[in-house]
This record gives sequence, structure tokens and C-alpha cells, in this order.
Amino acid sequence: MKATQRGIQSVEVAGQILQTVVAQARPLTLKEIAELVDTPAAQVFTYLVSLTRVGLLKRNPFTQEFEPGPLSFRLGVAALHNLPKVREAMPVADELGRRLGLNVFLAVWSRHGPTVVRYIEHGMVLNIGFRLGTIMSLTRTATGRLFSAFQPQALCEEVIANQTFTRDSLDAFRSGQFQQDLTEIRAQRLSMALGYPTPSVSAFSAPIFDAEGRLLLALSVFSSATSFDEGRIAEVTEAIRLAADGLSAQP
Repeated sequence: MKATQRGIQSVEVAGQILQTVVAQARPLTLKEIAELVDTPAAQVFTYLVSLTRVGLLKRNPFTQEFEPGPLSFRLGVAALHNLPKVREAMPVADELGRRLGLNVFLAVWSRHGPTVVRYIEHGMVLNIGFRLGTIMSLTRTATGRLFSAFQPQALCEEVIANQTFTRDSLDAFRSGQFQQDLTEIRAQRLSMALGYPTPSVSAFSAPIFDAEGRLLLALSVFSSATSFDEGRIAEVTEAIRLAADGLSAQP
């Protein structure tokens, strides 16, 4: 019989509080957290102070509500980065970007929407604030539109309704034109954003599926919009489709 290992009770209590905040998927007040963990508010507050100091939580100075902090976000991205399919796709993405001379990244679905978990610069360096952990707009980016096309509509609408990182709107997502665009993306297994939403940047994104046909991650490339004429667009779309298809599990 395996002996129970000793732990630090205060760390486990802090972990329970952190799990509670994360599970609610919205900012919480001290009173709400105390009620959810069934612990006096004064005691909970001391844990919240420490969790905020180390960055696992952050506190809105205006509403006094608590939500996951920057360290929690970085830990989440690190966990996504180590998913088996992401590790498998990394060398393929690296080779694709190197061969095409384009910046390349991998994105997976998280509770906030499409999240960048791998980013390699092989093309022109663009000052657009793009980095590991970036949350992609579901309606205004090639990668986000790809996820919008293959994820359940209700799930996408829930993310948009609770968004804190992008400027998506439910009206735009539900519009007839946008839904038609998603139908075309599903048919082509490719999403493109040519000079949109950033006029100086064009991007391409292709889906990587599991054996049941569910979208696991997006393989995306981008560079300066001036880099793409018709011939270059055809070259990139063929290459990224082939790379993504090669990584997709066979049904």
C-alpha cells in the first residue's frame, strides 16, 4: 500500500481557491470566492493577497474583483505548448516557415479562444505586438476564422460573449456574410486574411485534425502583405495545406 505523502496544507488551500476562480470563467469578488470555498472571507483574503503578489491572480482596482493573473496565463500556455500534437507539429512548422521564408505559428483552443503556443520568425520582422500566448480574434484573423469554422458555434459565441482579449462581436459572428465565409473555409480547409485586420500583414491558416475530424490546432503563416502576389499566394496555400494534412490523424 502506497503511503500518503505529506504536503503543505496552506499551498493546497491556495490551490483550491485558484481552481475556484479559474472554474468560474469570470471575475469574482472576495465574498463570492469565500462562499464558493466555504471559508471565512478574512481568511480567504490573506490567500488572495499572496496569490496576487506572485501573479497567479490579479485584482481589478476599480471593481475589486479577482481573476487569473499573468503567471496563471503563462503556466496555461506552457501546458498547451507541451501537448503531444503540438510537439509533433513543431519541426514541421519550423521547416515550413524556413522553406517559405515566412513567420509561422501554431495555435490551439483555450478557454479564451485560439491561443498561440509556438511562434518562429523566418520572415520579415513585423512590429505588430505578436507573441507567444497571443489570443487571436475569432472574426478578424485568419487563425480565428479557422477555429470559428470548425469549432461548435455555441462554443465560439460563449468565448465572444465573455471575451477580455479581443474586439469580436456576436453580431459580426452571426452575420450571414461571416457564416458564408466559414462555409468556404470548411470547404477549402484554408483561411486567409489578405491585408486584414492589419493592412500591412497577410496571413494563412490550415487545420490539423484528430482521427474523429475535430480541429486540434491551427498551422499559420504570415508576413508583409506586399510579399504576396497571385503566384506566391498559390505557393503558400498549397504548402500549408500539405503540411497540415500530413499532421492530421487519418480517420
